[in-house]
Amino acid sequence: MMELTEVKDRFKSCPLVEEIDMLPKGHVRISTAFRYPDGSSVDVFIADRPSLLSKIMPMTLTDFGNTFLWLDQMDIRPLRSARRRRLTLDILETHGIEHSKGVLSCNVAPQELAIGVIRLGQACIRVADLIFTHKNCKSRKFPRRG
Repeated sequence: MMELTEVKDRFKSCPLVEEIDMLPKGHVRISTAFRYPDGSSVDVFIADRPSLLSKIMPMTLTDFGNTFLWLDQMDIRPLRSARRRRLTLDILETHGIEHSKGVLSCNVAPQELAIGVIRLGQACIRVADLIFTHKNCKSRKFPRRG
């Protein structure tokens, strides 16, 4: 298993990583310089941590559903409309990110950890940017008739 100190060593000179810590369940949280539209930090988690010596065992990076949760709090469902679904799936495909039940994730080899964090972090903010496609009914100039 990759130890916390090994992960910190990988990112000690990376300006895109602000903080790295261990969660109680053993997952490593990587707080990135990426920001959701409200200014909160995009956190990426290492769910599976094989040894650095293992070059064939991939590790799983995930957002643990925080991106979809953030959009849900903004009353946006990224997969509800055909247009948003298409935009979301295009973003995920572009960055090689998988989606399952609101959780974004990717598998990377230990030597590609930094690249995976960047890919997943960028996908998270691009999906969260769907907030800018949201039409706010309350901002209409004229009330609906009917």
